[in-house]
Amino acid sequence: MLGLWRLFLGDAQAHPGIAPILEVSDYSQLPDAPPGAWIDWGLHPSTIAGTAAMAAFYFYAMGPLRERWGLTQEASSGQKWRMVAAMLVIVVCLNGPLHHVADNYLFSVHMVQHLLLTLVMPMLFIRAWPDWFFTALFNRSPNLLSFAKLVTLPVPAFLLYNGILGLWHIPAFYNHTMESHPVHIAEHLMFMVTAVICWWPVVGTAKELQSLQHFGKIVYLVVLGVPMKALGAIITMANDVLYTWYAHVPRMWGIDPLYDQRIGGIIMWVPAGFIVWGSIGVIFVRWYREEAGSRSTPANRPRPVPRPLG
Repeated sequence: MLGLWRLFLGDAQAHPGIAPILEVSDYSQLPDAPPGAWIDWGLHPSTIAGTAAMAAFYFYAMGPLRERWGLTQEASSGQKWRMVAAMLVIVVCLNGPLHHVADNYLFSVHMVQHLLLTLVMPMLFIRAWPDWFFTALFNRSPNLLSFAKLVTLPVPAFLLYNGILGLWHIPAFYNHTMESHPVHIAEHLMFMVTAVICWWPVVGTAKELQSLQHFGKIVYLVVLGVPMKALGAIITMANDVLYTWYAHVPRMWGIDPLYDQRIGGIIMWVPAGFIVWGSIGVIFVRWYREEAGSRSTPANRPRPVPRPLG
């Protein structure tokens, strides 16, 4: 941990790199963003339309479509609120100040955005869907069931998500997303879709797709945390600014680009790990309670009353 703090000392605030667009000899010469530059409540039609369409489909599926299929079950209020919360996470991440700062000033804020979209939103989204909906859906579409079984297996789910995560953090690809809004939209969509697939073996409720028990989920999550930690460590330890888009913009709150990059790496390394290990803790507690309950059941079971003789 002491080594992490050392990364923020010394030359982090006056890195001797070059920002050619502004023709400065070190990043401390970058101009500061004007006060209040982070405040931007602009909305992006693509995200508003996308989240509205998903929410509309969900409530249609939980209401009119459910009735058309002749299903008597209903989604709980908790499930409905989880869908609303998942859509709100997307809207907050991809609009307003968070999106504005992430896109125009700070790599570290961009990593907060990605963390919310890939670690928080998927769990809310998956847990919003009742298992009876998938049973009815898969009964009507065997091909969809076959595809879903394939991609939600632990190995394909792990490789899909981490492959996409690693690909878009290659500096050349990352910088291109910052230069092209359509490419950036595609990146975020790929992150969210593969993150939902990745988290499905852990929090998915569809009986047809369940493939992991408690121990398997714990092992899966332990392995899942490795690539993100490794990527975060690489970004944190880098001696140069990898994502040069942020080397050519005014400094937000006086933060040096290399310092900002190291904060972003730490965010991928530590807070993301809290979410993964927190999930492991929840699974372990549930596993323990189930085991304790199964052991106590025979002892608590009432003894049969002996029948009278004769």
